[in-house]
Amino acid sequence: MARFIAASALVLAVLGLTGCGSKNVKAYTGPERPDDQTALVSCSPHVHVKSVDGNTSYRVNAAQDGNCEIRVLPGRHIIEVCYEETTYYGRYPGRTLRCVRTRQVELDARAGGRYKIAAGRRGNLWGAWVDDLNSASESKRASNAPTPEHRPTNKPAPVYY
Repeated sequence: MARFIAASALVLAVLGLTGCGSKNVKAYTGPERPDDQTALVSCSPHVHVKSVDGNTSYRVNAAQDGNCEIRVLPGRHIIEVCYEETTYYGRYPGRTLRCVRTRQVELDARAGGRYKIAAGRRGNLWGAWVDDLNSASESKRASNAPTPEHRPTNKPAPVYY
């Protein structure tokens, strides 16, 4: 029994050191920079970041991790996202809806800026956008946010799996 406990503790320690379940991502190369030289991008609970500027090593799944924070340098960034949502029946999980096609949102980050990637769905259609948390103005939404004109007329609705 003591060997089992020691082996379990070792496995948990190794998993802890590898950063399993990490929510914070530094999406640039080089040394850490102060907050006033980078921009902070957070995610709504249903967002799964697939890549930042085409780099898939910056993946974050807020749907699994519960939150995400991505530090980027000032400038224009393309962030590829997916939508993921689990429905619950009481306290029991039901089915998980995942996007079939990813969406790209564009961010023009300013040093010291704060932004939030949000996603929503309307039926089987979904869209993503970036909210600028720096100003009281309306959020900037990507052109692929779900709107009635994006509804196909003679094609079947997108399939979630």
